[in-house]
Amino acid sequence: RTRLTHTLLLLLRERNELMKSRGGKRSLLLTVWRRNRGSWNPRRFSPVASGSFVRDPNIVARTTTVPETAVEAQAQFARETLTSEDLVLFSKRRVDVDAQLAMRAFVEKRPREETRESSSLMRKALEKARHSDKNRRDGKASISFLDGIPIAVKDNFAIRGEIASAGSKMLSENECSYTATVIDRLEQSGAVVFGQTTMDEFGMGSHSRNGRNAPVKNPIDGRLSPGGSSGGSAAAVANGTCLVAIGSDTGGSVRLPAAFQGVVGTKPSYGRCSRYGLIAYASSFDCPGILTRNVCDAAITLAIMQGADPKDGQTVEEDGRISSVATELISESQMNFKEWLESGKTKGGNNNGSGSNSSSSNSDRVLPLLGVRVGIPGEFFLEETTPAVMESWTKSIEAFEELGATIVPVSLPSVKLALPAYYVLVCAEASSNLNRYDDIKFSASRDDGFGEEVKRRIVSGAFSLSSQRVEGAYKNSEKIRRRISNEFKDIFERSCDVLLTPTSAREAPFLEDVLRESKVESYAQDALTVPMSLAGLPSVSIPCGRSVSNGRPIGMQVTAPMFREAGMLRVASALERKISSKTRRMYSTSTSSTNFPIEKLEDQLKLFHEYTENNDYKSAGELKSLVSLYQKYKDTLEEIDVLRQLINEENKNKKSKDAELESELNALQNDTLPELETKLKHQLLPKDPEDSRDVILEVRAGAGGAEAAKFAAELFRMYEMYARRRNWKFDLMSYSEEEKGGGVREAMAEINSNGNPTIHLNQEDGEEDELANGGVYKNLKFESGVHRVQRVPATETQGRIHTSTASVAIIPKAEESDIHIDETKDVRIETMRASGAGGQHVNTTNSAVRIVHIPTGVTVVIQDERSQHKNKAKALSVLRARVYDIERRKVAAENAQMRRSLIGSADRSERIRTYNFKDGRCKDHRGTGVVVNDVQKLLDGFGLDEFIRDLHKCDLEEQMLKSSSV
Repeated sequence: RTRLTHTLLLLLRERNELMKSRGGKRSLLLTVWRRNRGSWNPRRFSPVASGSFVRDPNIVARTTTVPETAVEAQAQFARETLTSEDLVLFSKRRVDVDAQLAMRAFVEKRPREETRESSSLMRKALEKARHSDKNRRDGKASISFLDGIPIAVKDNFAIRGEIASAGSKMLSENECSYTATVIDRLEQSGAVVFGQTTMDEFGMGSHSRNGRNAPVKNPIDGRLSPGGSSGGSAAAVANGTCLVAIGSDTGGSVRLPAAFQGVVGTKPSYGRCSRYGLIAYASSFDCPGILTRNVCDAAITLAIMQGADPKDGQTVEEDGRISSVATELISESQMNFKEWLESGKTKGGNNNGSGSNSSSSNSDRVLPLLGVRVGIPGEFFLEETTPAVMESWTKSIEAFEELGATIVPVSLPSVKLALPAYYVLVCAEASSNLNRYDDIKFSASRDDGFGEEVKRRIVSGAFSLSSQRVEGAYKNSEKIRRRISNEFKDIFERSCDVLLTPTSAREAPFLEDVLRESKVESYAQDALTVPMSLAGLPSVSIPCGRSVSNGRPIGMQVTAPMFREAGMLRVASALERKISSKTRRMYSTSTSSTNFPIEKLEDQLKLFHEYTENNDYKSAGELKSLVSLYQKYKDTLEEIDVLRQLINEENKNKKSKDAELESELNALQNDTLPELETKLKHQLLPKDPEDSRDVILEVRAGAGGAEAAKFAAELFRMYEMYARRRNWKFDLMSYSEEEKGGGVREAMAEINSNGNPTIHLNQEDGEEDELANGGVYKNLKFESGVHRVQRVPATETQGRIHTSTASVAIIPKAEESDIHIDETKDVRIETMRASGAGGQHVNTTNSAVRIVHIPTGVTVVIQDERSQHKNKAKALSVLRARVYDIERRKVAAENAQMRRSLIGSADRSERIRTYNFKDGRCKDHRGTGVVVNDVQKLLDGFGLDEFIRDLHKCDLEEQMLKSSSV
């Protein structure tokens, strides 16, 4: 906050001097800061973001808008409403703010660089921008669409006279004597390089937190991962500092940050762009990449960067088709979606197959991607894929179908081996490439100069290249790489033209969750990007939606055959246009809905008043939360109307706007109102009719023998402890102990709320608990499934970890009115002596009861009570619940639309949670993958709320997605 205040005071002083020279009023930056001090958005602070580009404090700058793309910037250059110097100064100010606020998208200036004024990158950028402006004033046309456009470059590309450190202390004094080929080509085309961006050290990382200047903060939310290793380049584009940034992609280092930050990330084919001047990580994987706001700018940049280079023997000749596609996309960028469709209709008249005279009918038959085959590989659906990513994938498939493409299911069986093979190969290559660095030629020793992640990969690579492992690890990984490449080649030749897959199985995770992940889980972040890198294929990630519950962007990647970037960019641009025509832009700050269900809310309000008048307090209580939220919503709308009226009156009497009122209005419109709308939509979602019920808990030991029985007993006790902490009644119904080991084969209990006030745990201050409005079933219904434990048994002498399982079933309790069971016809009741150890009553009376439900075959055995009648009553209660649950599921299956998706099933009931005693943590394999770092505390009834709340939140998100699609 101190850095923020200091930066704003500097901007405030500069802005005030300018405003005074114009006879205007004082700056409003401080007011804006007070409103936004909780969540910083750099676009709100810069005076340029509001439309004024300031070149000189004593000169009144022209009024214009900030261009979103390079094409828009060139159009403004042509109209003389913007200059290249304006853009560079804007970028300079944003870099200064980035440094003051520790956003860390850009590499901080080092002391040695400050003394080398002649090689100041920003000074040279300003000179080049002025030269570009002078050429245009002299009547010369821009030499390319990047002429005069500021671009940022990742810190592992060589720039003459600048330090390229690759994020490492080892290269902190590595002053370059030459410029990388791709950067040189961009500069020759007129692009203005103004800054170097932060990265993971040598590109080794997926979250941009391993480098010298790291961690980078995600502009969407500083608590989220920005992706890596080109997180700084992606952040520079996402926060508006520049329109184009250059990164490098080894196994997804451009595409993953693009997906996490809502921008376009392009990885060309291996050999399309020269690697000369790119500091090596893994030479057979490294590839220069591009980050932009849209596909058109990516095509423009790639057309400039591509081509053969005698200094890189792997490069291929320039492909003229990329330049042609870039030209077409530039032309199409001036059209709206309807005009674009009509232009496609003109180009391909065969799309109007029926010859109908109806204009609307013809418009419906405009199919820009007619004949394009889009492959959907089933292996890219992972167990960890979140509902939001699945929904975005499905909608992208539907968008392709609407554009005329043919959807083809394909299979890549070897992709499941891609991740381990990739890490064996890149670590081996890294070990070899980084062997050249030592304290004789460079600025530090290997121990001091390399970070922990780099050391880890060097050691891993050296191990896989050792004489004992080279045959088994390295050469097998090379075989897998060739097999994957052949499988890609085969499906492109036989089945499809491009592939559509998610860029990541989840949205951007919180950095604090990333810190809790193991290294294996962290490496698995690249699971959907490394197969393309192994095969050297081109791939582009584009934003194709965002999570309904948290607004995080979701990326989809389009992949093409080797050296077919032109077709890939054409298809990706069509998908980009189709998606953006249906949804709001990712960069918009407004989230207000145009189809908010006011009528439905008014109906609920009337019902609430009716219930209250009729003294039906139970029904009124169910609507109380909704009514309270709706009242706040209406009050906010009234406040907005009043503020608008006040602002209009102020504008009539004054030349300038009242900043305080404007700021308050923006806060209500952009923050308060959307938040209330989201909460109201959650309340209006259809409720599960079973949520208010009590439950029957059943725990059974699974695979693992005595260890499984012990684990089942621990789970049963965990739910008992949790229920008591929640003020629920826990009645034991059956408990079949193992004769040895103290475990349990099967245990049952009834959990009742009994109308007791619920104690809500781990709840943030002022936050209403949505789980408070339901019964026990609403809270525990996602606990059903297979739970897995990994630990060393007490009887294990060699310290080996054993894996055991136990199954949990949460069944809503059925009342007699819910389902009728005729005891004379529907069931067969048997009595017997109870089994088990000890007690004269247990072994000498026929107290145990077995009831078999003849129509379904369901069998229940209860023997815990001494009384046969009590055991029978309990058995009937359990039987009724089981039969009711069977009927309920059958009806749900019959009513549901059993649509077979090309991307597989999302059923994860087989394994829902793993309790790892060795690491002392427990991870849920559903939702967002919540991890609790104290297993024993969890088994004592503490920490279960984290899983419950996360699963309910994800379920809510999935329902919101379904309702929005409907």
